[in-house]
Amino acid sequence: MHTQGLGDSLDRSHIGGTSPNGLDLLWLELTTKCNLNCVHCYADSGSQVAQHNGLELRDWMEAMQQASQLGCGHITFIGGEPTLCPGLPDLLEYGRSLKLESIEVFTNGCTISNRLKEAFRRYAVDLAFSVYALDEKVHDAITRRAGSLVKTLSSIRWALDARLSVRVGIIEMEANAAMTKATTGALREMGVASVRVDHVRGIGRGLSKENPPQSLINELCGRCGRNKLCLASTGQLFPCVFSRFHPVGSLDLGLAAALEGLEMRSFLSTLEAVRRDVRPRAGGGDHGGCDPDHGGCDPDKDCDPLCIPSLGKCDPFWEELCGPDTKPKPPQPGPPRG
Repeated sequence: MHTQGLGDSLDRSHIGGTSPNGLDLLWLELTTKCNLNCVHCYADSGSQVAQHNGLELRDWMEAMQQASQLGCGHITFIGGEPTLCPGLPDLLEYGRSLKLESIEVFTNGCTISNRLKEAFRRYAVDLAFSVYALDEKVHDAITRRAGSLVKTLSSIRWALDARLSVRVGIIEMEANAAMTKATTGALREMGVASVRVDHVRGIGRGLSKENPPQSLINELCGRCGRNKLCLASTGQLFPCVFSRFHPVGSLDLGLAAALEGLEMRSFLSTLEAVRRDVRPRAGGGDHGGCDPDHGGCDPDKDCDPLCIPSLGKCDPFWEELCGPDTKPKPPQPGPPRG
């Protein structure tokens, strides 16, 4: 699974405004097991991976409670494939009891049971999906699972009909690049208002053996660790879903300790050094390099999809309008149906 951010965005101008060590977003990687075996998966997820890696249901609830106490309003369940976790409905219920602003499940949509559909509607869950192309041959070759596109699109249509908040991320690579524009347009015609495109990160199976990055930190967007944490199913904590190479703590020691600890400060210091070292963008202009405070970045207009701080290019994942963590505003019309 690959988290992308999208569309009609939530206003996040308040992030970090009250406490430098506060938490706004927590990713919960419930399992690294997945029914798909995507060629580019940053987490090396797949069908041959063990589903359980240590944490129990009570541990995930403890993490959610700690996050809530730190002011966290947004939790995203990821994997692997989070819908393979039997306790997901219980976690959704618990999340709502904490009065979180948003609860999201990032899924491939291939294993959503009727029980989960009921829970998604009951707890007004936001759903995020990965789609690679609307050509079955291309999409299924990337997921390495025949029939996956049909199941994913079926789940997207169900979610739209149920009036749940839906966003879609497209990971662009050589196999599907020629179809990205058509795929984006078709998804929006389906009713998905929030569609964004990212490139393959050189992490996990996305790492090119022929042309590996000089440093894995160059594969990050630059916002990691800023009021965000990712909890893996092993109990380790990371600054974000992609920074698995730099653990900053563990659930045993607590989320607050990870946010305030030496490992996080070391990580942020290294990341800041990369930002300072960015080269001016080809063609110049007022905004020559990556700048998280710049408000004009729009991936649908003029941003390069190669969003890596070391390249000094305008990164669509810096901003609230197009960040990896933003979600569409909840739909307003009436109660869910379907």
